[in-house]
Amino acid sequence: LGLPSAGVHSNGLSLARKALFERGGYTVDSNLEVFDVSLGREVLTPTRLYVRDVMDFLVHSKFTAAAHITGGGLLGRLEKLAVDGIRLHVDPTTYSRPEIFNVIQKAGDVSDEDMARTFNLGLGFCIVVDAETAAEQLARPNNNWLKVGHVAAGEKGVELGFARS
Repeated sequence: LGLPSAGVHSNGLSLARKALFERGGYTVDSNLEVFDVSLGREVLTPTRLYVRDVMDFLVHSKFTAAAHITGGGLLGRLEKLAVDGIRLHVDPTTYSRPEIFNVIQKAGDVSDEDMARTFNLGLGFCIVVDAETAAEQLARPNNNWLKVGHVAAGEKGVELGFARS
Protein backbone atom coordinates (compact mmCIF):
# COMPACT_ATOMS: atom_id res chain seq x y z
CA LEU A 1 0.00 0.00 0.00
CA GLY A 2 1.15 3.55 -0.57
CA LEU A 3 0.30 7.11 0.35
CA PRO A 4 0.47 9.82 -2.32
CA SER A 5 3.14 12.50 -2.10
CA ALA A 6 2.52 16.21 -2.59
CA GLY A 7 5.40 16.60 -5.04
CA VAL A 8 9.19 16.78 -4.82
CA HIS A 9 9.31 17.14 -1.03
CA SER A 10 12.87 17.67 0.20
CA ASN A 11 14.68 15.04 -1.83
CA GLY A 12 16.16 15.54 -5.24
CA LEU A 13 16.25 19.32 -5.09
CA SER A 14 19.79 19.41 -6.50
CA LEU A 15 18.76 17.38 -9.55
CA ALA A 16 15.54 19.37 -9.89
CA ARG A 17 17.49 22.65 -9.81
CA LYS A 18 19.99 21.42 -12.39
CA ALA A 19 17.29 20.00 -14.69
CA LEU A 20 14.89 22.93 -14.49
CA PHE A 21 17.10 25.98 -14.14
CA GLU A 22 20.45 25.01 -15.68
CA ARG A 23 19.39 22.64 -18.47
CA GLY A 24 15.77 23.70 -18.97
CA GLY A 25 16.39 27.45 -18.79
CA TYR A 26 13.47 28.07 -16.45
CA THR A 27 13.55 30.45 -13.48
CA VAL A 28 11.80 30.21 -10.12
CA ASP A 29 9.31 32.77 -11.47
CA SER A 30 8.49 30.78 -14.62
CA ASN A 31 4.79 30.13 -15.05
CA LEU A 32 3.98 26.87 -16.79
CA GLU A 33 0.43 26.11 -17.91
CA VAL A 34 0.43 22.82 -15.98
CA PHE A 35 0.79 24.58 -12.59
CA ASP A 36 -1.40 27.07 -10.73
CA VAL A 37 1.69 28.62 -9.10
CA SER A 38 5.18 29.61 -10.22
CA LEU A 39 7.69 26.86 -10.92
CA GLY A 40 9.65 27.79 -7.80
CA ARG A 41 6.56 27.45 -5.61
CA GLU A 42 5.65 24.15 -7.25
CA VAL A 43 9.10 22.68 -6.60
CA LEU A 44 8.90 23.80 -2.98
CA THR A 45 5.42 22.43 -2.28
CA PRO A 46 5.58 21.42 1.40
CA THR A 47 6.18 17.79 2.28
CA ARG A 48 3.04 15.89 3.14
CA LEU A 49 3.07 14.42 6.65
CA TYR A 50 2.08 10.78 6.96
CA VAL A 51 1.99 10.26 10.71
CA ARG A 52 -1.82 10.35 11.04
CA ASP A 53 -2.36 7.84 8.26
CA VAL A 54 0.34 5.51 9.60
CA MET A 55 -0.85 5.75 13.21
CA ASP A 56 -4.46 5.17 12.14
CA PHE A 57 -3.32 2.11 10.21
CA LEU A 58 -1.48 0.77 13.27
CA VAL A 59 -4.62 1.07 15.40
CA HIS A 60 -6.27 -1.52 13.16
CA SER A 61 -3.47 -3.58 11.65
CA LYS A 62 0.22 -4.40 11.44
CA PHE A 63 2.57 -4.14 8.50
CA THR A 64 5.54 -6.27 7.53
CA ALA A 65 7.77 -3.42 6.35
CA ALA A 66 7.51 0.33 5.77
CA ALA A 67 9.42 3.07 3.97
CA HIS A 68 9.18 6.84 3.96
CA ILE A 69 10.17 7.60 0.37
CA THR A 70 13.01 10.06 0.90
CA GLY A 71 16.70 9.84 -0.03
CA GLY A 72 17.32 7.20 -2.67
CA GLY A 73 13.98 7.84 -4.32
CA LEU A 74 11.17 5.39 -4.83
CA LEU A 75 13.42 2.65 -6.16
CA GLY A 76 16.12 3.00 -3.51
CA ARG A 77 13.73 3.13 -0.56
CA LEU A 78 11.66 0.17 -1.77
CA GLU A 79 14.82 -1.87 -2.34
CA LYS A 80 15.36 -1.73 1.41
CA LEU A 81 12.02 -3.49 1.93
CA ALA A 82 12.85 -6.43 -0.34
CA VAL A 83 14.43 -9.50 1.23
CA ASP A 84 16.04 -12.58 -0.33
CA GLY A 85 13.55 -14.44 -2.49
CA ILE A 86 11.07 -11.52 -2.55
CA ARG A 87 10.40 -9.07 -5.37
CA LEU A 88 8.21 -6.00 -4.93
CA HIS A 89 6.09 -5.06 -7.94
CA VAL A 90 4.71 -1.51 -8.05
CA ASP A 91 2.23 -0.62 -10.79
CA PRO A 92 2.73 3.01 -11.86
CA THR A 93 -0.86 3.17 -13.15
CA THR A 94 -2.26 2.81 -9.61
CA TYR A 95 -1.16 6.24 -8.35
CA SER A 96 -0.77 9.74 -9.74
CA ARG A 97 2.65 11.03 -10.68
CA PRO A 98 2.65 14.78 -9.98
CA GLU A 99 3.30 16.79 -13.15
CA ILE A 100 6.42 18.39 -11.63
CA PHE A 101 8.27 15.10 -12.16
CA ASN A 102 7.40 15.06 -15.86
CA VAL A 103 8.60 18.65 -16.22
CA ILE A 104 11.89 17.85 -14.41
CA GLN A 105 12.46 14.72 -16.49
CA LYS A 106 11.81 16.46 -19.82
CA ALA A 107 13.72 19.68 -19.01
CA GLY A 108 16.80 17.84 -17.78
CA ASP A 109 16.60 14.82 -20.09
CA VAL A 110 16.71 12.66 -16.95
CA SER A 111 16.46 8.89 -17.40
CA ASP A 112 13.65 6.86 -15.83
CA GLU A 113 16.23 5.09 -13.67
CA ASP A 114 17.68 8.37 -12.34
CA MET A 115 14.19 9.72 -11.67
CA ALA A 116 13.30 6.55 -9.73
CA ARG A 117 16.52 6.67 -7.70
CA THR A 118 16.11 10.36 -6.85
CA PHE A 119 12.44 11.24 -6.45
CA ASN A 120 9.36 9.77 -4.78
CA LEU A 121 7.50 10.06 -8.12
CA GLY A 122 4.14 10.37 -6.39
CA LEU A 123 4.42 7.89 -3.52
CA GLY A 124 5.54 9.37 -0.23
CA PHE A 125 5.15 6.40 2.11
CA CYS A 126 4.78 2.66 1.40
CA ILE A 127 4.02 -0.37 3.53
CA VAL A 128 4.09 -4.08 2.84
CA VAL A 129 1.07 -5.97 4.14
CA ASP A 130 -0.69 -9.24 3.39
CA ALA A 131 -3.61 -9.23 0.93
CA GLU A 132 -6.27 -9.55 3.65
CA THR A 133 -4.90 -6.57 5.61
CA ALA A 134 -4.71 -4.53 2.41
CA ALA A 135 -8.34 -5.26 1.55
CA GLU A 136 -9.48 -4.37 5.09
CA GLN A 137 -7.57 -1.08 5.03
CA LEU A 138 -8.80 -0.09 1.58
CA ALA A 139 -12.41 -0.68 2.71
CA ARG A 140 -12.11 1.66 5.72
CA PRO A 141 -13.90 5.03 5.57
CA ASN A 142 -11.65 8.05 4.92
CA ASN A 143 -8.85 5.76 3.74
CA ASN A 144 -5.93 7.54 2.01
CA TRP A 145 -3.94 4.39 1.20
CA LEU A 146 -3.72 3.08 -2.35
CA LYS A 147 -3.07 -0.48 -3.50
CA VAL A 148 0.04 0.16 -5.57
CA GLY A 149 1.43 -3.30 -6.14
CA HIS A 150 2.12 -6.75 -4.83
CA VAL A 151 4.86 -8.95 -3.45
CA ALA A 152 5.94 -12.11 -5.25
CA ALA A 153 8.59 -14.77 -4.97
CA GLY A 154 11.59 -13.95 -7.11
CA GLU A 155 14.96 -12.29 -7.22
CA LYS A 156 15.36 -9.75 -4.41
CA GLY A 157 14.49 -6.34 -5.80
CA VAL A 158 11.85 -3.97 -7.12
CA GLU A 159 9.90 -3.63 -10.37
CA LEU A 160 8.39 -0.21 -11.02
CA GLY A 161 7.25 -0.86 -14.58
CA PHE A 162 9.68 1.77 -15.94
CA ALA A 163 12.71 1.01 -13.73
CA ARG A 164 13.93 -1.97 -11.76
CA SER A 165 16.61 -3.09 -9.35
